[in-house]
Amino acid sequence: MSEYGPGESLKRQRQIYDEEKAGTYKPPAPLSGEELEALERQIKVLDKMLKEGIKAKYKLEIQFGKNRTTIVKPYPGVMSCWLSGTKFHGGGDEKIFECPRCDGWIFPEQISQRTIQVKGREPEFCSISVCGKCGGIWRSEQTVGERFFNLTVQDWTYAILKMFRRLQMDADLYLKFHREDIRYRTMMEMARDRGGEEIAKARKLRGLHIYPLRNIVKDVGNGSEMYSRIRAFITA
Repeated sequence: MSEYGPGESLKRQRQIYDEEKAGTYKPPAPLSGEELEALERQIKVLDKMLKEGIKAKYKLEIQFGKNRTTIVKPYPGVMSCWLSGTKFHGGGDEKIFECPRCDGWIFPEQISQRTIQVKGREPEFCSISVCGKCGGIWRSEQTVGERFFNLTVQDWTYAILKMFRRLQMDADLYLKFHREDIRYRTMMEMARDRGGEEIAKARKLRGLHIYPLRNIVKDVGNGSEMYSRIRAFITA
């Protein structure tokens, strides 16, 4: 996902600015008839989902590090993906992993503990992961469980959007903050006023901010752009 780095983003912004200044910028072509029909079908599917109720299959968790800012300066963070459990705040969630060879996901049932025998060596007990997409067999420590970034707000938005699409746009977004972040400190102050178990809960949630799939579908169905909604979510 290096294409979401600050350098590439600023390069593209400068290119668009120069084209607009020179009068050579061409906006994206309008949708074709087939694309409009496909969009209409998707809208009908979303309308049906809204009426029947929506429960996301996945959870995309983003944790920001220190010095989060809404200006152009990059700041660190990490993304991980999960199968959603039965409880809204994370109970029963199971982590999924990326295959090192392809862009396929490795699910919990594709991970097993077994003893392997290599000629001339002692038997070794280890965790083995099998990719259902390419058939690759890996030691579990070779698979990708987290992706680390140091990005601007704009590039964080694009990176989250790309991962959301990789999850088939079927995920709730969970956002956690560093302990020095203003959102985390605010939650802790509110918890101290209530005392007891609320303090422990606040520490665990780390300023947790959630954008459920049902809200995403509703916002996009009302005409909002996905990029702008994700950006508003991470800068709120």
